[in-house]
Amino acid sequence: AAEYSPRASGSTMKQLGADFYTCNPWTINVLQCRNVSQTFSTSIPNIFCRPALPTLAPFQAGPVRYVLVFAIEHADTSGAIVSESDFITLVATAKGIPEAEVNVSRWNHNETQELTHGTIKIDPTTANPNAIVSSLTLSLSTLKFKASRIETVPEPDLPQDFPPELWIDGVSPDEGVVKVRYPGGTWGLLHWDATPEIAADVCRRGGQLDEERIPKVTTIGEESTSLTSAYLPAGNYVMISNRGACQTEKNLSRCEYIYNDPTYDRSVGASYTQALYVRCRWSALPKVRMSSAYRCAGYPEFMPDGDTNWHIGQSTFDAPTICAMANCSCANPSDCKATSVYDYLKISRTFNWCNLSEIHTCTVVNDDMTSFANAYRSRYECGANNTYPSNGGALRGDVLRAIDAQIKYGTTKAEFEAALKVQWPQFNNPAYDPLMTIEYFRWEADDDRKLQWVSFTIHNDNPSNPITRQYFQYVLDLIGLMPEIA
Repeated sequence: AAEYSPRASGSTMKQLGADFYTCNPWTINVLQCRNVSQTFSTSIPNIFCRPALPTLAPFQAGPVRYVLVFAIEHADTSGAIVSESDFITLVATAKGIPEAEVNVSRWNHNETQELTHGTIKIDPTTANPNAIVSSLTLSLSTLKFKASRIETVPEPDLPQDFPPELWIDGVSPDEGVVKVRYPGGTWGLLHWDATPEIAADVCRRGGQLDEERIPKVTTIGEESTSLTSAYLPAGNYVMISNRGACQTEKNLSRCEYIYNDPTYDRSVGASYTQALYVRCRWSALPKVRMSSAYRCAGYPEFMPDGDTNWHIGQSTFDAPTICAMANCSCANPSDCKATSVYDYLKISRTFNWCNLSEIHTCTVVNDDMTSFANAYRSRYECGANNTYPSNGGALRGDVLRAIDAQIKYGTTKAEFEAALKVQWPQFNNPAYDPLMTIEYFRWEADDDRKLQWVSFTIHNDNPSNPITRQYFQYVLDLIGLMPEIA
C-alpha cells in the first residue's frame, strides 16, 4: 500500500509503517484517504490515513476468488532478501501445491522503504485456492509481513448467476433446509447470513413468502436433527458460501460469494451446520387492543402470534399506527394521540417500531415483567370521540350521568346485573328500593380481541332516594372489584 502517493499536489507525507502516513491536512485532500483518524497538537493537526488505493477489480456480484494484497520486508527472518521466485517456492512448499498454481500478479520493490508489495492468488487444480490464500500470512512464518488484506476478484470460469432454483426441503413446503442448484444440477446447501432480509428473499425465491407472516432463518446447527437430518444432501454438500460484499443486503443475487461445485470445495470454513434453515410462516404481527372503558382509548395490550393471552404492553410506534392496529384508525392522523402517563403496571411485552411494509423486520420483545414497573408509558386516544375520561366515568348532558366500563369478555346482561345486585346493597334489597333500574346505552363486544364494553345509567323514580354522582362512583369502583365481570 505504501507505494501510492496522495493525489493532491504539493502534499507532504511521513511514513509511519507499512501503509500509514501522517499528512499535513492543509496540503492533502483527506477525502482521498480511507481509514482516517486524526489527532490535534497545540499547533498543527495531523491526519493519519491510508492513501486511497485502486481496487483490484470493480464490485461484481457473483462467484469470486480470494487474493492476498500484502507488504513484506525485503529480508526474511534470516536476513536473506526475498525474491519473487523465492516467494513462489515458499508458498508452494508450505501448501503442498505445484509452483505453477501460485499466481503472483504484482511484485514491486520499494528500495527506500525496504518493503515489497505484492498480490497473490492461487490458480486451482489440486487444492482449495481460497483456503490457501486465507491462511498464507500464518503459514509463511519466515517472512516479515507488515500489512495484508484479503480482496476478491471475479471467477470468470464459474456460473455468474446465482442458482435460479431454490427449494425449501423439510417438514412442510414453507419450512425446512434451504437448497439451491442450477437447472439439472445437484442440490446443495446455502451458507449465508441468518438475517430477516435474507429470510424474506429465501421465502420469495422458494415461492413461500406470505405478506401477512414474518419469516425467520436460523442455521442447521441450531435446529433439531429430527428436523434436518432427513433433508441434507449427500456429503452435506454446501454449494454457496462465504457471502462477501453486497450491493443490497436484501437480494442474494446482488452479493459476492464463493461457489463450490459438488466435487471441488472452494469455501473457507463453511460448515454445513452454518447453512440456512427457514420458517416462512414463523410469526405474525401481534393483535393490539386498548384497555379502558372505551373501545379506542387506553393502554395498549398485545397478544403475540401463537399466544392465547393478552399482555400489558408498550410500543415505540406512533399513535396513528397503534390505533390502526387496534382497529381504531383515525380519519385525521392528528386525532390519534399518545399521552405519557406515570403508571405502576408492569410491562410484559414491548412491540418495537419496525417497517410494516417489510414485515420480516418486526418483533415483539418479551420483557421481564419488572423492567417498566413504576415508569412512564403511553396512553392512546384514537379519534376525537374517544377522549379518555379523568376518573373512568363520563357525564352525558347536564343531568344524566353514565358509567362507561370495560368488562369481562362474554359476560351477559343477566350476569352483569346479578353481580351488581350482590355487591350493591340498593340492588340487593328490592324492598329497599324497587324502583331502581338500569338503562344501557352500549353493550359491545369485539370477538377478535376478546373485549367487551358497557355504557349504562341508573334510574330511580323514588324521589326520596335520588341517584347521586357518589353512587355512580361507588358502582364504578365495585365493577373493578368483581372478578366475575371485571
